[in-house]
Order: sequence, then structure tokens, then C-alpha cells
Amino acid sequence: MYEFLVRLVVALLFVVAAVMIGRSFFRLTDNSFESFNEINAEINSMEEGIEAKKLVLDEHTALLGFLPNEEMIKVTYPLSLDIRTKLFLFKRPPSCHIDKACLCLCTKIKKEEYDEKQSTEDYECTEYSCKNYDTMIFKDEMCLDKEENCVKSVEGGYAAINALPYDYKGHSETNDPRTRSIYIENYKGTKGICWIPPCISDEKRKFINDKQNLPKSCEIDSTCKVTNSPCSCNTLGSSNNPSIIPEICIGGQYCYEGISGCENTFIQQDCLQTNPKSQDLEKCEIDKYCMIQNYPCTCTSWGGKKDICTSENFCYTGKSGCQDNPNMQYCQQINSAFEEPPACDNRFNCEEITSLCKCQVGTGDNWNICTSGQYCYHRTFSCQDEIVEDYCQKDDS
Repeated sequence: MYEFLVRLVVALLFVVAAVMIGRSFFRLTDNSFESFNEINAEINSMEEGIEAKKLVLDEHTALLGFLPNEEMIKVTYPLSLDIRTKLFLFKRPPSCHIDKACLCLCTKIKKEEYDEKQSTEDYECTEYSCKNYDTMIFKDEMCLDKEENCVKSVEGGYAAINALPYDYKGHSETNDPRTRSIYIENYKGTKGICWIPPCISDEKRKFINDKQNLPKSCEIDSTCKVTNSPCSCNTLGSSNNPSIIPEICIGGQYCYEGISGCENTFIQQDCLQTNPKSQDLEKCEIDKYCMIQNYPCTCTSWGGKKDICTSENFCYTGKSGCQDNPNMQYCQQINSAFEEPPACDNRFNCEEITSLCKCQVGTGDNWNICTSGQYCYHRTFSCQDEIVEDYCQKDDS
């Protein structure tokens, strides 16, 4: 009997050891996925208000929320009870659109052996499940402890991690160390996630209220010119980032959404960056003087750079691109149909020029090219934008 009991105890010890070893190789990921899916379902369906939600994180998993235009999340963590801290980095996964907020469940964290001597450690998530959101706010800096002087904080988004060398999982309100509570808030359609409510600050509530009172968003043509003024156009960031400043554009202005906002002039670089229509413009067609016939259009300049010509100006392909002023030397080099403009008729030198012509400079054989709307004064002022009354009809040819 005694021998039987000894064998039974030994057998039980082997079973317990096997279970413990098995748990070191396997973890329950279904709970994390189920919790992640429930949180996203709540985000999509909840009415206005604040709700508490259970978050389950299995070992070596993390819930990460990336703010728009943030390449990584930075977690500052104390090395010990003194003031020394360490920075842990989590890079934004490719499935997270850079201009949107993104909530991710990292189900596999790759990390070399922890080294307390390093001041910065890069944690790599090799398996992600992510959801992109147009209107989602994560507290970009938060403290997980309720004491005022705590040093744990997050920059660039939101983090709940079950993989760091110390406990950084949030406040666990159950006996299950994998479980803690988070809060989801819906304020006028904008969602927020946080450890301690409110998730959306008073400043961001004011921004949301102000934005809802703005005119509708600007509609633009292929040159970024506004077609529905007055309208709102965002500046200094992405339209999904609550830190940006909305502006009101009026007729004749240009809207560069998420960059410079409303502007009075055409800014080619900003338009190419913000407006897909500008990428689809046809190439410029030119006449015998290299004047553009089909603006807006694109004209290639030196180095293959694409220029956008927005008015009745000139295109010198492979040279100076779009130009407001004529350059007959360039035109002759690039245009097989080139013809030299005729001389301006000096009998009408106090009337606007209606077509390209050349106007004599001084008494020599030098000429300037006058464009439509200018005035020609042969051998005196040549091409001018304004009338010079004293010289009308005095420069006989």
C-alpha cells in the first residue's frame, strides 16, 4: 500500500511537471483574439458615452494603438525603484495606414534576451492583426499608475503589453493576470481608448465641436483650386489627426489638404502630394511658339521632374518646364514646328498686344518677345506691362 502511494505521488508530480512545461511552450491565443474582436465590435457599434471593456492579453502579446502619422510607439519604463528608465520601441506595421489611427493585436513579440544595460530596446511584432479607423483617439501620453509621479508612459499611441520584464499590463481587476479593464468612449462619432476615463480631453472635444460647425470639406480641381467655396481645408497634419487646424477657403484660393491648407497661390509640390487628380493630367500640347494649348497639363523639366502648368504659359520639355515668359532659344531646341514670331506692329504700340510678337531693344538687332496683354515700344522700352503715354506713336519704324 505504501509503495502504491509513493508511485501515485510520483506520477502526479510528473503530470504537473508536464503541464508546466507544456504551458511554457504554448499559450492560449484564442482568448486574446476573441477579446480584440469584441473590443473592435464595441468601437464600431457603441452609442455616445463611455463603456468599460475586458481586455485579455496572453503571454507575449500586446494591444497597440498607433496615432496617425506616427511611425512607432515609445514606452518609457522604470528599470528599478530609482529614477533610471528604459525606452521600448514598437514599429508601425505595414497594414496600418499612415494617415489613419490603427488598433493592433500583436500575437508574437520577438525579442532577444533582456539586457538591463541597454537604454533602448526594440521589440518586433512578427504577427499582427490590425484595424484602421478614420476617427480614433489614443491618449498619446499616459500613465498606467494612479500616482501623480509615476514614470511609466506611452508616446505615439496606446500600449497594453504582456511581454516586458516588469508588469506593464494596466490595472488587473480580476485574479487572472492576463485580464484588465480598458475604456472606450464615443463622443459625436469620434472614438477614444484609454486606461482611465475620460478618453477624449476637453481640448479635443472643443476641436470636434468646432470642426462640426465648419463648412463642408473643400472640393478641388486637378490644380487644387477650390470649386465649392466657402469650404474647410485642414493644415499642419492629416485630416484624421485632432492636432491639426481647420481653415476656411474662399473663391479663387487653393486647398492643400493636410499640408498648407488654404493658399492664394498654386504650390506645385503640395498639390502633387495631396491631390491624386494632379497625377493624371495629360502632357502639355504646344503651338509653334511653345505656348500651351491644353492647360492644366504636365511638362517635364530638367532631371525628369514633372511640372504642372496651370495657365496659358509656356512648356519647354526637358528644359525649364512650365514658364510664364517666352524663351525662343529653348523653344527652337525642343519644338520641330518652331517659327520665329513676327515683329510687333508699332503703329498700335498704345494698344494691347493680342499675340506673341518681337519688339526691338535699342537700335541694334536685339529683340524681346512680348506676350498678349503687353505693349511694345520699339528701340525704347521694348515690352512693357503698362502704357507709356509719352511714347505713343513716337517710335516710327
